[in-house]
Amino acid sequence: MRIARFQKKVDENRNHLGLVLLDKVGSGGYVLDLHTGAMEASIPVSSTDPILSDMISFLQDLDRSKQVALSVQNWADTKIAKGDIECFIPETEVRWLPPVPTPTKIVGMGGNFLDHLKEANQDRILRGEPEIPLPSTPVAFLKAHTCLIGHNENIPYPRETKELDYEGEIGVVIGREAHNIDAKNAMRYVAGYVIVNDISARDIQRTELKSGAIMLSKNFPGFGPMGRELVFTDEIPDPQALDIVTYVNGQIRQKGNTNDMHFDWKHLISYWSKTRLVPGDIILSGTPSGVAVGRDEWYLRKGDLVEVEVPGLGRLSNRIV
Repeated sequence: MRIARFQKKVDENRNHLGLVLLDKVGSGGYVLDLHTGAMEASIPVSSTDPILSDMISFLQDLDRSKQVALSVQNWADTKIAKGDIECFIPETEVRWLPPVPTPTKIVGMGGNFLDHLKEANQDRILRGEPEIPLPSTPVAFLKAHTCLIGHNENIPYPRETKELDYEGEIGVVIGREAHNIDAKNAMRYVAGYVIVNDISARDIQRTELKSGAIMLSKNFPGFGPMGRELVFTDEIPDPQALDIVTYVNGQIRQKGNTNDMHFDWKHLISYWSKTRLVPGDIILSGTPSGVAVGRDEWYLRKGDLVEVEVPGLGRLSNRIV
């Protein structure tokens, strides 16, 4: 099951929550407004129930929400089988929004892919700086929800930086409150997964690191592309075996797999549950090697198209403007 937030291009003043139907109808992807689907299918839920239109409310009542969404999905599959797609919205008529609009926490990971840590140390050696040791506990920074944008939205190039970089990542979305949980039970608290591009201003980041804190370099408007949709756990049999590929103007820049994560999902969720995780919170995987650091010609420029692809989760595309 895949849930997205979107606006209809003909009415961009109203946000919707919907099922993403991919290309099941045989003529491109479609979206079904969850509210419309529930009402059309006469599913016993109030038309004003927030789980039909608000992602955070949906996640806060996850068991009931998934039952309603599954009922709508089954109804939609029956309509598709009959060729009746009148109430479905073609994806070409949709503006995608960040799947989770206002998480209380977006926890970004530093140096969590072994190959990325290796390339970061190579750059530090060239600069005459000491190497970063393999961390014994997760190293993190926070991204603010104000930096989030959706699939196909533009990333503004800030005038404050000259070293704009990409970081293809996966975000695990928390679906149940978690506090001080064991790693062996951690995946029970996951609702699903999203693709995220952790856009970074490297020159600003280096300055911030001198004082030991990262904030501005990760949080300019547009520095958190996310989407298209939230893919629920039933679609991903092994989240520790997912490829991450980042393209810039069609050229592969990053190619990694979550099996290279230094701290795996279970460890990260358990560790950060000490902060009390709530529905909608997002923990990022970290990024594989292939970023622009140490390769000045790879830094992003205005007009560049950046895409992050994860089989099973889809492709996230954004342009630098």
